[in-house]
Amino acid sequence: MPESLTVSREDPAGDVVTIKNAWVRETDSKAKVNAGYMTLLNVGSEEVTLVKVESESYEIIEVHEMAAVDGLMEMREVTDMIIPANGLIQFKPGWHAFDVEATPSTPDHRSEGRHDPDF
Repeated sequence: MPESLTVSREDPAGDVVTIKNAWVRETDSKAKVNAGYMTLLNVGSEEVTLVKVESESYEIIEVHEMAAVDGLMEMREVTDMIIPANGLIQFKPGWHAFDVEATPSTPDHRSEGRHDPDF
């Protein structure tokens, strides 16, 4: 298994993870943090561990999941996540999400209802 993995638009030849249906929820213009969703598909024959997500569109991206704690659901940060060989992980409302913090240069897509980011 590789020490690190990059899903790259510039050089995707070596990538074994595909990003599908990436989007960021519409938000108020004053909100500093928002949620992003996507499906990560591992087309390789070995599991892959997601350890970091970066984007030119967002200053900070953290991976979070919903978890039951003392009978209540809470969101907690995930530091690594395994994508099974020939499997997928879905980041969707109510389960896994990317919390994204915009930079001053993040385009304003609120009039479109959602933002298809560069992850």
